[in-house]
Amino acid sequence: MAFNRQVVFVIAGKRHIMKKDIKFNIWAIFFTLIPFAACIIVAAVQGTGLWQINPYASFWNDEVFYYKQIESMVNSGAPWGYFGYNCSAAEVGTLGAWPLTVLLPYVFMGKIFGISPYHMIAFNMIFVMVAFAVFYCLAKPSKNQTIAAAVMFITFHPTARYIMSGMVEAVLYAALIILLGFAVYFQRGNYKRVSLIICYLMVIYFALCRPWILIFIFIPAFYHLKLSIKEGVFAALLSIAVFGGVYVFYIMPRCAAYLEATINLGIFSVFAQQGIVAFIKEVLYTTVVDGIALFTDYVLKFGKFYMASVVTLIVLCVVVAANVIKNIVKEKTAKKYETVLGIMALFTVFCIVWAMILFYTEEQVARHGIALVICLQLLVAMYYKPQKKAVSAVLVIVLAFLGWNYSADKGAFYIPTDKDQFGNLPIEQQVSEITDAVEISQSNTEWDNTVAYVFPNVSTNHCYYLPPNTGISLCFENYILENYKDLQPKYLLTDYKQQNDELFKKAGYIVLAQGDDFVLYQTR
Repeated sequence: MAFNRQVVFVIAGKRHIMKKDIKFNIWAIFFTLIPFAACIIVAAVQGTGLWQINPYASFWNDEVFYYKQIESMVNSGAPWGYFGYNCSAAEVGTLGAWPLTVLLPYVFMGKIFGISPYHMIAFNMIFVMVAFAVFYCLAKPSKNQTIAAAVMFITFHPTARYIMSGMVEAVLYAALIILLGFAVYFQRGNYKRVSLIICYLMVIYFALCRPWILIFIFIPAFYHLKLSIKEGVFAALLSIAVFGGVYVFYIMPRCAAYLEATINLGIFSVFAQQGIVAFIKEVLYTTVVDGIALFTDYVLKFGKFYMASVVTLIVLCVVVAANVIKNIVKEKTAKKYETVLGIMALFTVFCIVWAMILFYTEEQVARHGIALVICLQLLVAMYYKPQKKAVSAVLVIVLAFLGWNYSADKGAFYIPTDKDQFGNLPIEQQVSEITDAVEISQSNTEWDNTVAYVFPNVSTNHCYYLPPNTGISLCFENYILENYKDLQPKYLLTDYKQQNDELFKKAGYIVLAQGDDFVLYQTR
């Protein structure tokens, strides 16, 4: 009888454990599927389905360049032509400010599953979903926190739009989501040397993709210092040194001179020519004047494309700051895990936005701000407690604000289908002949397999139809007109202008293909 009771107890215990496991798995799966659900809902709102997306009709300007590099790396190890900016030659396999490291996850997936513009969307979805799964395992959000995260993520449309594209931003989203998961995990006292080392390595790798991610080195370093001050300082400095060495001696020499177009490096010339005092004055002036101008511009132009991420970033920062202040006032301490994470998040946002204002264009501020918005959404979700009516009210206000904002600028988040947002027919009907016109050969010079593409005179989607292994040099018309007699790429893809056409033909250019809005020349 005792034996039977023991059996009953064991069975009951197993059932109890199984119920807990099932409950955990259900919410883990739900949390993992949040990005997928966001894409379905955003597509449905626009009256389309995920299966109707046509990457070839996208109006986004640089995803095709990522894709052409990845396509060649999957098929042949590297493109046979150069990628660059105004015919500056990046080493084969890279393009300007986009290092090889950010392409490798897609190359890895492409080697397994194949590669196409449609594969890029699927890979983006997988990367972000895996990041959500890792965050769930590290942060262990509650049911209510999971629902809060889902609602905020689904409401913020730009995130889903980036996933449903050939852009590589999804890798960066995934990186920051996982790093935030580590921050929550560490703050709960789970920092061990192995997990800290993993976090260090992640920061180093993804900083090699986007240098501003290096600021997240403070996440493992902060908790490493609690184990050992000497170890923590050494590990942080070693990580920064490894990043700097790899970036300076490996990444930069392989990138074309593309950064000059988007980064304000002139501020450093002030330091070199006028000294530290003038440099500090210039930094302060640029920060205040450019910062005010940038944010004022976004607020006044409420329906502007990138405005959503900037204003949403501000709103979420206010929510986090309010929570930090409330905890400090109420608890009389800044040690509470929510408070520490909030201070870290606000510090990170400040540093990154400040750096963007100093060195980048306004579009870059908003574009990279989207990644910060995702982190803040998850952080606010971890604060979420249904019994706290104030938090619930703020969450509702944020969601209502976002929904109204996006309805004013639907075209900014257009998802490409069989016809583009202007009702034009599929581009392949117009430019398929480009594929056969460009001849790829294993030449001694990569310029023989490089096309000088004139931006923005011709839709970037035309470049999808260049054959694999083609290098693409992103050029502007004024550069082409100044250097057309000595143009190094064998091919030129531009629009038709009678005056330019006469110059090119006089210089010996041959028309290989021509459509309503493009001309493909052979330069030699």
